[in-house]
Amino acid sequence: MQFFQKSQEEIRIEQKLQRINTAQQDEKYRKPNPCQIVFPEENFIEMIVQQEGKQIKLNTYRFPAVTKPKAIVFMFHGLCAHINHCAHIAQKMAQEGFLIVGFDHRGFGKSEGLRGYIESLEIHLQDSRLFIQKVMELQGNSNLPIFLSGQSMGGMTAFRLAILGNIPNLKGIILYAPAIKSLFSGLFIGTIQFLGYLIPKYKLVKPKRGQTTKNPQITEDLMKDPYTYQQELLPKTISTVTVSMKESESMYRQLNTPWIVIQGGIDKLVDPDLAQILERESPSQDKTVLFYENLWHDIWHEEEIQDIIPKVIQWLNQRV
Repeated sequence: MQFFQKSQEEIRIEQKLQRINTAQQDEKYRKPNPCQIVFPEENFIEMIVQQEGKQIKLNTYRFPAVTKPKAIVFMFHGLCAHINHCAHIAQKMAQEGFLIVGFDHRGFGKSEGLRGYIESLEIHLQDSRLFIQKVMELQGNSNLPIFLSGQSMGGMTAFRLAILGNIPNLKGIILYAPAIKSLFSGLFIGTIQFLGYLIPKYKLVKPKRGQTTKNPQITEDLMKDPYTYQQELLPKTISTVTVSMKESESMYRQLNTPWIVIQGGIDKLVDPDLAQILERESPSQDKTVLFYENLWHDIWHEEEIQDIIPKVIQWLNQRV
């Protein structure tokens, strides 16, 4: 009956989800890890924050520009990751005259704190703003242009900080598969939010491997990395991320900052439609989309990053 016929949009969404859900890692995609280096400087500033009445230290990183820096790029990593996952990107940018800085989020990488625990997005953003403030103080509060950049949850961090405002000399944000449009159902989000309230620190389930990159070599390398979070995800952490993703969907019209988003068509964690929707809804007069049909979620480690890096550097150079 005509009444029950699916719309073209419903058919498109079904096809999109089928393509994403059936995609599997494959040996034909096995290639060397593009990130073979680390940041050359650690703890260039001291970051001490409070967690449940205790002082904890957050590990900070810097990749100095090879010349007098023309801008500062703040890098924010994703869930279960650490900032050295983007060291290869930072190196290329530093060679082009950009100062790159970042820190391991509390509970991840080399930072102290309850492992894998994100109390709230507000606390996470407070840490990020404190880091920006300390870096700018170290630079003598200069008028250097600032860019915010992040992968997945780190992309959400850059997105939310840009909307909150009060970042001096902010010239743009670089979003790699930003966690600001969810593929999860409302029922799942509601359930995990309840569990996050009821049993916030209960070790729930280990992250499922092979969901973020098509390259099996990357998965194997990350499982051997002592600073990549390998343990069970905590309900409060999952709740914080998934609820914040859903909340971010209502904020696209608040994004006036220049931005570039890099998004893949085989992203199992962030809706690939994000790039198109953000481009349509954001009122920014300066917006750029790089879309790769066969790109998975972990863009920093995907082979396409070799094509993406020079394009992002060109984007930066046009805005300093």
